[in-house]
Amino acid sequence: MSGWAAQSGASVRLEWGAAAIEHLAGDVDCVVVVDVMSFSTCVDVAVARGACVYPYPWRDAGAFAYAQRLGAEVASIDRRLAEGWSLSPTSLARVPAGLKLVLPSPNGSAIAFAARD
Repeated sequence: MSGWAAQSGASVRLEWGAAAIEHLAGDVDCVVVVDVMSFSTCVDVAVARGACVYPYPWRDAGAFAYAQRLGAEVASIDRRLAEGWSLSPTSLARVPAGLKLVLPSPNGSAIAFAARD
């Protein structure tokens, strides 16, 4: 991207979607991910209660291996889950302080995970 669309002269630059990571991450000091569907709200709720959230792109075998290395639990992607943690902010309203939680999400979490790399 070149010209005005590159936003290179701006102190704050805005982009959208997974392509933003490829476009901006190598050229900025900080990446902030906002996922208005539920990921960002889940992170806010869990962290406010003292939990530590680890983004992960998908709830697959890799997520469980990642959680095991971290000593963490893996949240379900089923928001209707009656017990346990899920990608529903309501389910995280009772997380205990100190909980380590891998939070899979194909949008916000996947983008945050990519930004980490």
